[in-house]
Amino acid sequence: MALQDDLERWRDAGLLDDDQVAAIAEHERSQGTGDRRSSLVEAIGYVGAALAVGAVAVFTADAWSRFTLAGQLALVGLLTVVAGGAGIVASRGGTAATQRLGGVLLAAAGVSAGWFAGIVAADVVDLDQAGILLAVGITSAAVTLPALLRRPGIALQLIGLASVVTVAVGALSLPRLEPDQAWFSLLAWSVAVAWALLGRGGLIRPTGVAIALGGAAALIAVQVGTFDAPVALLSLGILTGAGLVALAIVDGRTLALVVGSLGLFVMVPQLTFELFGDQIGAPATLLVIGLLLVLLAIGLGRARHELPGPGATAPPAADPTPEPRP
Repeated sequence: MALQDDLERWRDAGLLDDDQVAAIAEHERSQGTGDRRSSLVEAIGYVGAALAVGAVAVFTADAWSRFTLAGQLALVGLLTVVAGGAGIVASRGGTAATQRLGGVLLAAAGVSAGWFAGIVAADVVDLDQAGILLAVGITSAAVTLPALLRRPGIALQLIGLASVVTVAVGALSLPRLEPDQAWFSLLAWSVAVAWALLGRGGLIRPTGVAIALGGAAALIAVQVGTFDAPVALLSLGILTGAGLVALAIVDGRTLALVVGSLGLFVMVPQLTFELFGDQIGAPATLLVIGLLLVLLAIGLGRARHELPGPGATAPPAADPTPEPRP
């Protein structure tokens, strides 16, 4: 083991005695056992949650239509309460593994709470599609966003961003004259970009996940709207992908680089064929993809260079106190 070798080398150098070496080794062994136990608890929780979700999906697919409205609300409400309560308890745990599990459970509670609100809006209040979207999005956001601010996590970010986009799309659907699909795409793109910027500013954490998730959602939103305004939205998508790549190179964020590069690889060929047609579209696409691969290689090299290694530490800060003059 590398640690044991280091300890023996430090003992031979006179930096540690035998008792200190034994104490450090025992401490590290106990920490490893605790980490494995926490990981096992987390894995069991995920397996149990997956089994529960699968059982509910099969059960509702077979028997959902035979439930009364009260039965549907009771079942979904029970899921919301159980997932939310378990998530709150787990997120207050002392280990990182149980806190991650708590975040996943709270995200599941946000989904089921939105489902509950959707049933109420559709079957009890009899709202239209815009009202249902608003009810689902607002309810889900009310559960996930406060939890996200307290316990940052990937699952909470995913459901939180989806709920905010749902609210925005529902609000745009309220007017009698429904806008074109391109406007919905632009609205979703705006929300996703704002999410990424809030993440980079440190307001949504983990920061790297917020940037990558917001960028991916922005690219998907643009892609969905390309049927109405292909050239404009594809151009916007390419600018978004290029911005993610540039940000990744500057900040050393590999995940954002992957998302931005995928967006460019998908949208650049589409825009090329939209502008030039089949005649020169293929060679032009090959040329652009070749250039993108070169840029991707440079970006990966830069990101890997700037990201610290697993055991790297930050360099010590310079002492601002001036040395006394002789």
